[in-house]
Amino acid sequence: MATRAEPSSTESIRRRLIAWWNTTDVGIEIARWVTLAGFLILIGVVFRQQALVLIGIGIALVAFSLRIWWDFSLVAVTYQRQFSTKRAFHGDQVTVTLETVNAKPLPVTRLEVAEFVTENVVIPNRTLARTEISNRRLFRSLFSLGFYERVDYHYSFQTHHRGWYRFGPATLTATDPFGLVRRKRQVEEVNGILTYPRVVPMTQVIVPARQPYGDFKPPQQLVEDPLRIAGVREYVPGDSPR
Repeated sequence: MATRAEPSSTESIRRRLIAWWNTTDVGIEIARWVTLAGFLILIGVVFRQQALVLIGIGIALVAFSLRIWWDFSLVAVTYQRQFSTKRAFHGDQVTVTLETVNAKPLPVTRLEVAEFVTENVVIPNRTLARTEISNRRLFRSLFSLGFYERVDYHYSFQTHHRGWYRFGPATLTATDPFGLVRRKRQVEEVNGILTYPRVVPMTQVIVPARQPYGDFKPPQQLVEDPLRIAGVREYVPGDSPR
């Protein structure tokens, strides 16, 4: 029985490089950049133009740098949100902390975070973008992370309505320093704050304790009490029990 030969390590590496080179998720076509760089280098060598050779080498280096940056831009980048409290009352001030961490030697010069929040979240001096999802707004924030750096962003809002204040999910978008390539990642974490109804102090009792059933007596009771006997006069000793 014939067996299928396993591909060699060299062939496996070659296939991985081809798949890496032909990835369509990258924002720019690296192959065109490298082709342009090779053409400039060839023209510079033929006509002995050192400037064209240097330009071609620079374009090739930028193309490969952007491709490698796209692969590692969001590696070891974490994002999470924290609240000063999980439960609040009407009118309380809640502080939200957005924490981003870049735990690698490659900086992320521009990181945009766009997360969904419910309409009842009102942030002072900020306008939340409308979305196609009902009862959802989009809150955007920008970060710049160096290598092995942590950045926290704080903001506060007031709970004006009772109910659930929902935050998430969020989308992270990293952009290279030249603004040519973007890498996105979804953070599915959803959490929020539960707000209780407004508490109204009872400074004055609406129904006086002396008249718990109101000021007027109804002519007919809803439920007749069989132990109460109604007659034309009060009971006098000697009257028949009937």
